[in-house]
Amino acid sequence: MKSHRFANLLKTEVQTFAIRSSGSGGQNVNKVSSGIHLRFNLNESSIPRYLKEKILNSADRRISKEGVLIIKAQRFRTKESQKGRITTAALSSELKISEAALYRHFPSKVKMYQGLLDFAEKTIFARISSITAENQNAFEQCNRIISLILNFCIKNPGITRLLNGDALAYEDSVLPARIKTFYDRLELQFQSTLLEGQSRFEFELLDTIESIANLMITIVEGKISAYVRSDFNKNPLQSHSNQWKVIVSGISQK
Repeated sequence: MKSHRFANLLKTEVQTFAIRSSGSGGQNVNKVSSGIHLRFNLNESSIPRYLKEKILNSADRRISKEGVLIIKAQRFRTKESQKGRITTAALSSELKISEAALYRHFPSKVKMYQGLLDFAEKTIFARISSITAENQNAFEQCNRIISLILNFCIKNPGITRLLNGDALAYEDSVLPARIKTFYDRLELQFQSTLLEGQSRFEFELLDTIESIANLMITIVEGKISAYVRSDFNKNPLQSHSNQWKVIVSGISQK
């Protein structure tokens, strides 16, 4: 597939996912999401039917049985001094297209980062909705929400760098505000969960709901930050169960 065939694709039809690169490449290999998967669903795309059929009938091994074109960019590696930065030059070289063509689909790395943050927020809050729908007390729900986020970070260290702001050290963008919005939404979720529990007379809080929800956000951010500082070696859920018992005893009385 020639590079000019990518020129008219709608940016919204191409999905990007960070992946962990394999092979040699230093201490961050298999820890940091230093590769990219590009996915383009041909069947649901807006390209002309004749061209769609021609591509689907080709022998290109990058096209799945479901008609999804998957391009992997894995050969480049991150360096500790670059904090997981992925250059457009490396991407364009791997994908066999020009940097200009790449920017027609993704105007900037900011857009790529925004896609990763959108994925994280959608995934996390979908699971939070499932947690809050269950018949459990509010403290248990809050604990499960915290554990959910930390487990997500363990499985997605590249996105964890974004949530920690680490990967944005070299980027002048709106992403810090986007991350703030994520944590603000999470804090509101904690407030809502605690309010539900209080309305059911599950406990008597020793401080305001706003203050305790903020404490829970501080716990989440602190554990994420410590996880990144450990170079992803120290499990953020280590000792969490006992720590949570201490926290609950300090913020409420039954």
